[in-house]
Amino acid sequence: MREVVTVMRTLQLIIILLFITITVVYSYLINITVTVPIEKYAISEAFPDIVHVSVLLSGETNPHYIPFRLSMIKIVERSQIYVPLWHFPIEYRLAELIKNRITILTLEDYKREGLIFLNYPGTNIPDTHGWWLDPDNMLALITALYKKMLDISTDRMEIEKDYKIFVKRILQLNIFLRDFGKIMKRECKNVIIICANPATLYVVHDLGLDCVVVREGENINAIKSINMNRPILVLLASFQRGTKIDWFYRTLVRKHPGTIEYLDILGSVNVNITYTGLLYNIAGKLYGACIALSHVQNHHVEKSSNSDLIYVTYVLSVLLAICVIVILSMLRRGYRF
Repeated sequence: MREVVTVMRTLQLIIILLFITITVVYSYLINITVTVPIEKYAISEAFPDIVHVSVLLSGETNPHYIPFRLSMIKIVERSQIYVPLWHFPIEYRLAELIKNRITILTLEDYKREGLIFLNYPGTNIPDTHGWWLDPDNMLALITALYKKMLDISTDRMEIEKDYKIFVKRILQLNIFLRDFGKIMKRECKNVIIICANPATLYVVHDLGLDCVVVREGENINAIKSINMNRPILVLLASFQRGTKIDWFYRTLVRKHPGTIEYLDILGSVNVNITYTGLLYNIAGKLYGACIALSHVQNHHVEKSSNSDLIYVTYVLSVLLAICVIVILSMLRRGYRF
């Protein structure tokens, strides 16, 4: 009987100590809520040991059409800082309902730190879709967050050290993307890139390449202006698979040499990767697709060869993405993808 009592007391003591440990660790962390997973990728990469990040949306469905839920308020209220992208309707609704309760980063905060919207090619209309896919814009978001974190944390040295490392990683990423883009421009001159989702303009811009941007409702008119004697690379968001616009472009690439790449422009809660790792991966996919397409000449291609083209494109994309990540991880010891 005494042995049972001793065991029970020991277990109670362990549970109490575990609870105290978890409480202390959790209170040490800065609790942050973001809208989509790609923000978590960046914030967790920038401040890996001092933040706990909650994500409102999965990233696997179009956030423009996700209804606002009261449960979102509870999630945000448990955090100290809310970091919206200020692009989706629910973000504005949430910010209005929780204002003055917790710290909310604003679009003006990001702009003060360097956020710049691209314009749709040939217009003065800003493209507010996907601005977070530009490394400098994401750095602006992280910088705004960094300054808020300094105001509420006692571990300023750790925050400053982590921030400087992230700035260096963004610099390395920018250099890589520019150099990679020069190679693609030289080796894939004949490929026409179609940004069928406006957010993908930022990915192409990162590489210093040109593209045709198709704004909503302008598919047919935009396609008429393209020289279909050249192979086309269509860029869509991964959450657009199976939609009407996806079927439109699938029909197009069945008639003409080309392929579709689906990009994770929002990230996914089911994927564990860093922000910089994701952009290296995307660059590898685009390079693989462009190389495959650059060897395809329209007047030599039969309709039946499209399936082979898609297969080759897929294989090259995956292999190149793997090579990029492995080589970079070897060159940067301790670099976490």
